[in-house]
Amino acid sequence: MADLVIVESPGKTRKINQILGSGYVVRASLGHVRDLPQPKRDGRSAGKPRQQTALGLDIEGGWKPTWEIIDSKAKVVRELRSIGCGGTVWLATDLDREGEVIAWRLRDLLGGSEDRFRRVTFSEITPAAVRAAFEGPRGIDYDLVRAQQARRFLGRVVGFTVSPLLSRRLRAGLSAGRVQSAALAILAARDEKIRVFAPEEFFGVDVLLAIDGAEPVRASVVDSGGGVLRLAERAEADALAAHLASVAVTLDDVEQKDASQRPKPPFTTSTLQQAASSLLKLSVADTMAIAQKLYEAEKITCMRSDAVMVAPEAQEAARRWLTAAFGAGAAPDEPPRYESKEGSREAHEAIRPTDPAAGAEGLYPAHAPLYDLIRRRLLASQMTPARIRRTVSPDLAPRRRFAPSPANPRIRRPSADPHASTPRALVCRPPS
Repeated sequence: MADLVIVESPGKTRKINQILGSGYVVRASLGHVRDLPQPKRDGRSAGKPRQQTALGLDIEGGWKPTWEIIDSKAKVVRELRSIGCGGTVWLATDLDREGEVIAWRLRDLLGGSEDRFRRVTFSEITPAAVRAAFEGPRGIDYDLVRAQQARRFLGRVVGFTVSPLLSRRLRAGLSAGRVQSAALAILAARDEKIRVFAPEEFFGVDVLLAIDGAEPVRASVVDSGGGVLRLAERAEADALAAHLASVAVTLDDVEQKDASQRPKPPFTTSTLQQAASSLLKLSVADTMAIAQKLYEAEKITCMRSDAVMVAPEAQEAARRWLTAAFGAGAAPDEPPRYESKEGSREAHEAIRPTDPAAGAEGLYPAHAPLYDLIRRRLLASQMTPARIRRTVSPDLAPRRRFAPSPANPRIRRPSADPHASTPRALVCRPPS
């Protein structure tokens, strides 16, 4: 009897079946197969409050849920039960929280001895990754299961209690949930700060420094502590500006500092969505839809990841390509390592191409830009840090002392755009 392999997306079944061979039957669950019941306002179980029955949660009884097979998935469950009724079942759903819960529920629905179930995960649909996963199966990760259930319970409670209020007070049909409610609270708090903010007028002075006809450089006057000069009266600023127009400014020293700048780490889900939005003008939905197609086409690793780790073999492939393309100094002596944020799943990989050397040739035109963005980010992350030489000028001191309020202002050269707008600008030239 062939083993049953269950994945989430039907787009993966054919490729995985080709990799595993005729000893396996690969089927898709099409996402979740069991969930909390849909809220109903009429009818309730004996002894249970109407609201708790509609929620599908017995809050007073310790947050005990009521699970139901989703109506549209009843046929899928029957088919999986008929195929996997006696043999080994490989639960190959995605490696995130949702995938772990789907695997857990499928094991419960299919029934039978726990020994016949194997949990496998892989971040890329390649022969090496899939076979390696099937050689090292594991059990259900109940930490992920509990995390997903907590999010689901919170979403149901918040959504079910807040949405009716919105429909009554604002407009029929509005809904809210755990994410929208928290975001709205943040916006409301910020709006309150803006409302009570008392604006305070102050004046500063900038100068344009020109030497021997060179392009002027903008500099800012600072106070004795090195902070931005803030004068309460316009008359004080005008007096200081008039005084600076008559003095010579000297540059006593120039210092050069060497620095290095590490490249950004490979993409996670959130950073990919942000970059695709700003650089490719893609919505979050479009980004994830294209990424899903690239994942199923064996072009990239799983697009749901909060880790920045890169597999050693992928790092080595990227280093070989960089060395061939840009020379021996393009890649550092040791592969770079990036720290994931606290709480991320270190067993996961960053979003990267399955073959760093493969370009976007042959991809659909709509898919190629996102793939190229992912590949370039991975390759850049493995390069030698940029070497930067910064020219730093210390404070510029007028030759004659003056003391407007606050006392002893100085002039410094800022790193800001020299052509930015300023309250007041003067051209100071050196003495003849």
